[in-house]
Amino acid sequence: MTFDEAINELGARNFGHRDLLEVLKELRETYAPTVEMTKAEKDLFTRQMKVIKEEGKHVNNFEYFVNALTFSNDLHDNALDRLLDEYQTDSKQLMLAWLYPELIKVVESNGKK
Repeated sequence: MTFDEAINELGARNFGHRDLLEVLKELRETYAPTVEMTKAEKDLFTRQMKVIKEEGKHVNNFEYFVNALTFSNDLHDNALDRLLDEYQTDSKQLMLAWLYPELIKVVESNGKK
């Protein structure tokens, strides 16, 4: 569902609180899904974001962020390896976390290797 579809759906009928919540949930799943990371992954991610911000360069450059992860001192860290492996397969999750860190949810295990 797009935002325009949601507006049309809500505008076309008499909706209640539950209808609105369902539409918002569907929009969230489509445009802002939760990005699951272990604590180690999130710590690594957050640390690297902080380093880039402190440098004040390339803050808005996703490729620079990925390169910074690649060449960080934690290169052999399992969390880093998983993040980079996932990025090479599908960059959507890592990019969503980079754009919207508030979407990160810490989980005990994300089921990915």
